[in-house]
Amino acid sequence: MNEKLFREAVESGRVAIDVARLGPDGAALSGETFEMSDLGSRFIRPKGGIRYDLEAVPMGGELLLRGSLSAVFEAECARCNRRFDLVVEVPEYAESFEIAEAEEWIDVTDSLREEILLEIPNFPVHDEDCKGLCPKCGADLNDGPCGCPRDGGDGRWSVLDALSSK
Repeated sequence: MNEKLFREAVESGRVAIDVARLGPDGAALSGETFEMSDLGSRFIRPKGGIRYDLEAVPMGGELLLRGSLSAVFEAECARCNRRFDLVVEVPEYAESFEIAEAEEWIDVTDSLREEILLEIPNFPVHDEDCKGLCPKCGADLNDGPCGCPRDGGDGRWSVLDALSSK
């Protein structure tokens, strides 16, 4: 086994599994990767690494990983632009990896990262009851009414407006 490459992967914060030393019952793995790379978004930024609690079990020519993942991001609310901590969780992660005969260790970090990224909501909100911003003055309606005069609007929609106020 190329012990040097394995140690470098582990020391750089990657999740590398030594399949050559895994017993038939597998092993429990838990920890946190080093900080995730930037996602290229000004709305969502990682605040650390991926926390994992996994069970690795060899099954013939495959390695089965199952467990849970979580990561924290600094996000911007899609309704009111407030910054907040977004906790992304994958409670039932499961994936299998093919193991070649000559392969003695496998790096699963990219798979964990991909699974977390798939769980990030497209439009994160800091609270499901977020009222957003006033479309006229831009005031945060979560802090109270903005004081903009309420116009009657288009009377053709008044029946629907009455339904939404109930």
